Amino acid sequence: RHLLTAARLAASELDGGGSAHYFVDARAIEGAICALAPPTASSQLDDLSVVELLLLACAKRLVDKEVPTPHTLAHVLREYDEFARTADEASNQYALPRAPLSKAFEQLCAVGLITVVGGAGARESRPLHLTIAPRLVHDYIKSSHKIPTTVVRFATSWLS
Repeated sequence: RHLLTAARLAASELDGGGSAHYFVDARAIEGAICALAPPTASSQLDDLSVVELLLLACAKRLVDKEVPTPHTLAHVLREYDEFARTADEASNQYALPRAPLSKAFEQLCAVGLITVVGGAGARESRPLHLTIAPRLVHDYIKSSHKIPTTVVRFATSWLS
């Protein structure tokens, strides 16, 4: 999405010169990308699905509960299982198998909200690091209108 925006910006700068035909080269795209502001945390969170936000909330809960580090995907998935087990019947749609949850986790890593440290070992046992402030996740989920109430309750309480 950001690359497309940069290409349009580069093209519009060239078109502004009155040229009827223009070509966008790598330097123009690179300049346009550098001119773009980096995405804000809230815009990154806006692009996430409810399941991705729920996994991010599970990672946040590990920090809130002061679970000893290193936190791993296995810990996050245990938190997710706790949500699925204790959620009301309307939230059964979030009782997903591991494959889609792993894919959602990979998306969180791809956008840089979670980083996995170290390359050795099974994927679920490698240490991870939440790169967004837990408070930002909490505030976003609490104020978002797209997130179901059951998810908000789970994500914003750490006492359970």
